[in-house]
Amino acid sequence: MPSTNAEDPAWSPDCSQIVYTENGSLWLVGNDGTGREKLVDRGTDYLTSAAWSSDGSKIVYAHGYQDGDLRVWHIWTVNSDGTDPTKLTHGNANRDRWPRWSPDGTKIVFDRSEDGDRFIATMNDAGKQEKALTAGGSFELAPVWSPDGTQLAYISDGTVYVADLDGSNPVAAIHGVYGRGELAWSPSGNRIAFARGDHTGSDIFIAEADGSSQEQVTDLDGQALAPRWSADGQLLAFHTITSDGKHRAFVTGASGEPVRRAADCRPERNQAFTTGFPRSREHLPTTGTLRIGVLFVDFADATAEHSAEDEIARNFPFLEEYFEASSYGQLDVELVPHKAWLRSSARVGEASEHGHAPLSVLNEAVELAGDDVDFSKLDTVLVVLPSTKFWLAATTPVAGFEGSTPPLTFVNSSFQSAPGGLNEWARFAVSHYLSRGRFALPQLWPGDWRRHQVPEAPEGMRWVRTTWGMRGLNASFLASKTDSRFDGTWTFANGIQSRVSATRLKPEEMLAWTRWKLDWLGADQVACLTPREATVELAPIADPGDGIAMAAIPINEHEVIVMESRRKIGYDRTLERAEHDGTHSTLPHLAEEGVLIYTVDAWINEGGLPIKVAGDTGNGQVADFPVLAVGESITVRGYEITVTADDGDTHTVQITKLVGIRGA
Repeated sequence: MPSTNAEDPAWSPDCSQIVYTENGSLWLVGNDGTGREKLVDRGTDYLTSAAWSSDGSKIVYAHGYQDGDLRVWHIWTVNSDGTDPTKLTHGNANRDRWPRWSPDGTKIVFDRSEDGDRFIATMNDAGKQEKALTAGGSFELAPVWSPDGTQLAYISDGTVYVADLDGSNPVAAIHGVYGRGELAWSPSGNRIAFARGDHTGSDIFIAEADGSSQEQVTDLDGQALAPRWSADGQLLAFHTITSDGKHRAFVTGASGEPVRRAADCRPERNQAFTTGFPRSREHLPTTGTLRIGVLFVDFADATAEHSAEDEIARNFPFLEEYFEASSYGQLDVELVPHKAWLRSSARVGEASEHGHAPLSVLNEAVELAGDDVDFSKLDTVLVVLPSTKFWLAATTPVAGFEGSTPPLTFVNSSFQSAPGGLNEWARFAVSHYLSRGRFALPQLWPGDWRRHQVPEAPEGMRWVRTTWGMRGLNASFLASKTDSRFDGTWTFANGIQSRVSATRLKPEEMLAWTRWKLDWLGADQVACLTPREATVELAPIADPGDGIAMAAIPINEHEVIVMESRRKIGYDRTLERAEHDGTHSTLPHLAEEGVLIYTVDAWINEGGLPIKVAGDTGNGQVADFPVLAVGESITVRGYEITVTADDGDTHTVQITKLVGIRGA
């Protein structure tokens, strides 16, 4: 095959010919490099992304042309002998690219840019019955069919998703993918080829369709793009763009070097707020003493009708104890309160911003405190408004007043028109401001909650949501309405007691992975495994002592499987609370004891689900309460994980690498 300026090489179904682009026109050549002929002349336009129909009779491609300042792309087909070029899509605002035939030859999938959105669409082989599958939201591109015609794969935000034919039920399969590198699904359906890198340089990789067993196929100068499998699954064709701008087409074997695993199970972070290592050092230290100043501020039209000591008694114990316990005593949180209400000159009714107290109140609080507080000895400052009238709201820390104080933030700034009793803002301060703003821990809930919407529960069933740790690792499952694992009690002030069944469980013990990232777990407390078969005994994460607190299996350079033991102790114990109206409640945090298993991906940014509970494909749903008890097992990324014993102190876990048939 000619190599100069050749792009997008693709085999015919019988591998006798290759179609490719050269200088914007479509060309055919025999697989031995002979019989080269021009299939479609570009004229003044540009042709690209050619793909064969399954019977080899037709070729679909993208045809681009300039319309004033706008580049327009449409999908065309041509017979394999160069006759009957036919335009299938229309419109002056469309950019239709990367077409692919369905295996049965009756449909074509492509991506379309329209009205500021980029989405996957399908049409029949005559260009009729157009249907948008993923319109709205994120940009989706480079779609391909599975060989059996039952699924579609595409790229969105650097991740390969595998979805049903109508675009529903997308499952994140492979991360760290170059969006402009295209995809190819192997003929047997086991593996997907893709590009990893960016516009400065990329290479071809292959992986199992679930993202496991990744291999790097190329290691070339510049960009390697547009992989295509041969019909027997033994070869890959692709093209490169070198640093000097030359385009060349290549063929290589469909195998490569296994992608390296994260050294010591510590994948590198790619920005500040990820699950990778090391933690951003511009944030607060996580060992030693952390001194947090607390200022109490009210307003003339929203006065505090209780003392600052009431707020302290309600919230300080948890705020001081949580990080001290989670760090196993390595972090000493010292709260330094100014024990009097400071009156702001602002009026909430006039100066509030979208129902929130204005940020100017933060700096005013520093001025009002004056010399009563030595801000130079504080690491950070929390500003508390009357919690009977202001509810929790996340605010970004702002720089200190005139550079003389550490960063400040509200813990509660949302004004409530119907005030109630004292609120508990300590958990919010821990989970949001301190965890993210000061310790650089990413959020674990989805940036778009539509990803975690659940359907209506079947008759006699209900959805139960679990939220693990303090950064919002969520997983929901269906349970019977009579399932007693979630039962608690309400005891009213008159002594009457009633049963209550929780629909949300919040085991608050910090995740083992988070503790490790914050340097609270030592190397001798983490078992980093690369097994064919291994056994590990896990001590409870709440109190591991000298035992193993976490086991991890590196999948590749950015993904890790994590296992930890959860017991009804520490912040996973049954929650007992006294309410302001005299009622008392007991609700379970942990439905049952066992081993929690989850996957960590350091290449996924916060909001994109960088940590997922095992069994969660990305929609936040799992089969049952997500811990394994004795005798239970789950398969995660090619490993079978089974809890084989529980002696009351440790859970014994057996890990076995499942060896399947490799190849295309």
